[in-house]
Amino acid sequence: MRKHLRPTSFFAALTVVVVFTSVQVAHARLMQTEAEVAREYGAPVGKAQSEYGPLVTYNYKDFLVIVSFAGGRSQNEFYVHRFGGSQLTNREIFNFLEMNQNISGGAWNWNWPVPVWVRVDGSALAAIYKKVPTVGRPGLQVCTLAFARQHKIAGILTAEEATKNEFGIPGTHK
Repeated sequence: MRKHLRPTSFFAALTVVVVFTSVQVAHARLMQTEAEVAREYGAPVGKAQSEYGPLVTYNYKDFLVIVSFAGGRSQNEFYVHRFGGSQLTNREIFNFLEMNQNISGGAWNWNWPVPVWVRVDGSALAAIYKKVPTVGRPGLQVCTLAFARQHKIAGILTAEEATKNEFGIPGTHK
């Protein structure tokens, strides 16, 4: 006796296959080469010089991703909305943190009351900015600890401002 898929089962299975094959997720992260980052985000849309050194800008979905390369590797990445000046949502922030937690494995620890995450292995940190220095819009910065020390990273939101801007989420992000 042959079993046939019911039409509803067939369409449900087809929907799952289509969804899984059409979802695009970027996996660019700190410590990748410029070629690896370009494979994930596409061709650069701009290059400039800044206080952080050479910057390469990419358009990725609704975001500008601004990357500093040092020693041939991504050391610093800013994530901001491409259009308008809105802040990143918690989900967007966590997505970018997830992308960057695989430098050497591990989670991000929220460093309350300052809105900064520190990698549990001490290799990187992430900070929320009222205005990302290079573009003047709110966003997230993820950088290696060495980069943060070298450039004396500053300008993050105060704890009071963070709680007013939906970023007051203490705990560990895994």
